[in-house]
Amino acid sequence: MTYCLTGADSKGCRLQKSVKIEMDILEIGNGEPMCFDDCIWAGDTNDDGIVDMQDLLPLGRFMGAIGRPREEANLEVWYGQYGENWDNLYPELQEELKHIDADGDSMITAQDTVAISRFYGRTHSLVPSQLTYSDYEIRLEGDVFVEPGQEVVLDLYIGSENQPVTDLYGFTFALNFNPLFFEPESPQIEFFDNSWLTYITRRCCLCREKTETVRSKPGLPERMDFLP
Repeated sequence: MTYCLTGADSKGCRLQKSVKIEMDILEIGNGEPMCFDDCIWAGDTNDDGIVDMQDLLPLGRFMGAIGRPREEANLEVWYGQYGENWDNLYPELQEELKHIDADGDSMITAQDTVAISRFYGRTHSLVPSQLTYSDYEIRLEGDVFVEPGQEVVLDLYIGSENQPVTDLYGFTFALNFNPLFFEPESPQIEFFDNSWLTYITRRCCLCREKTETVRSKPGLPERMDFLP
């Protein structure tokens, strides 16, 4: 498929690119309503075209919301499923809650994280590369000079004295490291009970390992994505 980006005058293509699209023909239907627009892709709770860490944020924010069930919900095969819109109690927000209820049981619960984990990394549309951006400073502090075999323990800080964090529901971040020096499966995150982020509240956390190829650097860098 070839697509083009036009300018404000809509005359000609400012940028044109061809991409390879792989298609799977699925034997689905069995009387269920077919979906052609605004489909539910299980795990893509924010409906941005990709299942990733960002999809845990709407789930945590609307945990406990109740809407309409989907009798033919399917978590075995990934495809765009039909679902009626919920009666959104938050019309000022852009999220359509039916996309968050991945398993179609009419309730937004922790069980909906299963679809995020199962279909992590899948896309159903063209997804632009995201630039790293945060409203607040996220930093790691600690001693990184250790002997082989020792653990590296770092403290995670969000915000600063000059820009304190307010009204934070959740956040994501990526930890880049070289697997030649660290065990890829070893990074983990732990929350203290007296932390302002976890005080008198439940928390939902997801951690995924993703390998990325970088041409300009030797070796194979790893990236561990976290969402507290």
